[in-house]
Amino acid sequence: MKNTTASKKVKEELLTRVLGVKTSLYTLFFYPAGDKLEIREVDNALFIKYYADLINAVYRELNDSEKAYSRLYFKEDNNPDSVDHLNNLIKKYGDAKLTDILITSLNNMILTDDLLNSDNKPAVKFFQAHCFRLLTEGITTVKDYIDFLDKTGSSKSDEHLKRMEPEEFSSFFNTSVSEEGLTPEKVIDFITEKASETDLLNYHRVFKFADNQLIPVNIAPVRKVEDFYGYPEAKNLFRQYFKNFAEGLQNLPLLLSSLPGLGKTHFTIAHALEHKNLKLVILSPEELEKPLQNLITCLSLKNKSRFVLFFDDVDTRKIDWYYFRTLIGGTYTLPENITIVIASNFEFPANISSRGRGFTFPVFDEIQCQKMVEDFLKRMGMKHPPSNLISVIAADYVEEFGQKKFEELSPRTLVRYLSDYYKDTKKRIKMLQLSREEMVPKPDAQCFYETNKAIQARLKESI
Repeated sequence: MKNTTASKKVKEELLTRVLGVKTSLYTLFFYPAGDKLEIREVDNALFIKYYADLINAVYRELNDSEKAYSRLYFKEDNNPDSVDHLNNLIKKYGDAKLTDILITSLNNMILTDDLLNSDNKPAVKFFQAHCFRLLTEGITTVKDYIDFLDKTGSSKSDEHLKRMEPEEFSSFFNTSVSEEGLTPEKVIDFITEKASETDLLNYHRVFKFADNQLIPVNIAPVRKVEDFYGYPEAKNLFRQYFKNFAEGLQNLPLLLSSLPGLGKTHFTIAHALEHKNLKLVILSPEELEKPLQNLITCLSLKNKSRFVLFFDDVDTRKIDWYYFRTLIGGTYTLPENITIVIASNFEFPANISSRGRGFTFPVFDEIQCQKMVEDFLKRMGMKHPPSNLISVIAADYVEEFGQKKFEELSPRTLVRYLSDYYKDTKKRIKMLQLSREEMVPKPDAQCFYETNKAIQARLKESI
């Protein structure tokens, strides 16, 4: 780093500013929970976490007087630094603007705390001051820090490439809070006005539709498409269906049926999110009996994105299909950037199945179980998994089910078993040894038969 008086002064000024941003960020969005701080339940809580990680990294780096500022060009160790956190933000939210996301979250707090109608003037003034500092300094401070790294770090040449894409950074940190006349007293009005212009659909991929509004949600980690084992017909169909929809080739509804636990939900979510231009909207079964015209009209205007409306766990025997029939092949036409996926444990009525592409998952039996195990072993690197090893692993899974280690015999629990198997070196050695003995255990076919029969009986009783 060039130890000039000017650069030291800039560094000191940046340190003061970033400390102010950090203080306002934590004051507004965090609260104490035991011996740690938790993020308030606001829109974009995950974004706030990532942004706080970035601000904390900048603060640490500015405080470390011994550290060279070549990080914009070189990765010095395995610990995430400010550039790593910045890249993460841009990767996940780069289609939006940082200011817009902050404004959306602050507006959520204004509405939640009813600050527009609050008589507590000191509290409102306190909120205004921190909002004003966060919006006016939160973006420019990061931009100025990156500029500081650029000027004080390693000399730039063809072989010294930046660790971040300059145009994406510039776009993401382009601020709209540069209006003349913005003051702390006007900041709440500014936030509420701008929030009405901010579109959540720009920087979220998964939504829940409830109370006639779209709510961004963070779903649990979803298995990668390549981590689904067995069921080649299902994988081929899902892969082709969502590829065609993502490319604008079709939007015929997909109607899925099977016994519980075979993968309808996970297949749908994983394959939908595999395509970056697809967004997933999760709706309750009851919404199928409503017009949904406002939602569909709203989404149809967002033609740069394509939307999968996913109705899960639908009891096809009890649903009034009137609105679905009018939308698909009836009075209305489903916009080309919207498709519908419905998953059910039951068969679809004939007049509904004819309006979409249907797929029924094969029953999970000892054959499907062994195919999944074989696929898993291939994913582990075995080109030709021994049939005895496949049989031994499948039999052990069934035995553990019999010991009540799993609540059901299904692909869902088999995936959990295989995940544990992969991590357990002793178990893997034991299974390999058992596969080499004269008497090799096989999965109990009767166990599968009885389990599936019991599931079908329960479903019939649920009508």
